[in-house]
Amino acid sequence: MEDIELPPQVRVYGRVTDFYGRPRKSYVQLVTPYGFPVGGAIVKTDDNGYYEMLVPKAIYHHAFICDGDYGTSSLEFYGWYVPVEPPEFKLDARFDKIEIYRLSAMEIPERTLMVYFIAWDIIYTTEILKSIYEDKKIISIEDICGLVILTPLGKNDIELYLNEHKLMIRTMRK
Repeated sequence: MEDIELPPQVRVYGRVTDFYGRPRKSYVQLVTPYGFPVGGAIVKTDDNGYYEMLVPKAIYHHAFICDGDYGTSSLEFYGWYVPVEPPEFKLDARFDKIEIYRLSAMEIPERTLMVYFIAWDIIYTTEILKSIYEDKKIISIEDICGLVILTPLGKNDIELYLNEHKLMIRTMRK
């Protein structure tokens, strides 16, 4: 018989909203598919978007927050490599009809922050596919492969924050 020491429990809490600060009823899930502990934790937000749960201390593979309407009227919040340390971990999240993929940031020697991401807007994409379907009554893989379905964003469409501090966007490349 062996004794094992369980990791300490950590209070994980926060609020889920859309990008206008309105509460989102959704599910908040932390997943750790490898290492110890294995598994995940899931909780549902209340009517005001608040949630709270106790989870083992771990580096979670990802945090997934969704309302169940993924791909039809909303997208999701998805965060990778989530280090949850005692005594508590606050994770506020926002999601709605746009989703950011492959977000990475680095500081270069000129003390400039370079940010890379891919955006997907469910309304923009759905309108393109709806138009194809109305014209042809079918959507083929050839239709999709030939489209530019990335969300058309300009510098004025984006706000960038570091913690609570709004940053100036100097240049943007697509």
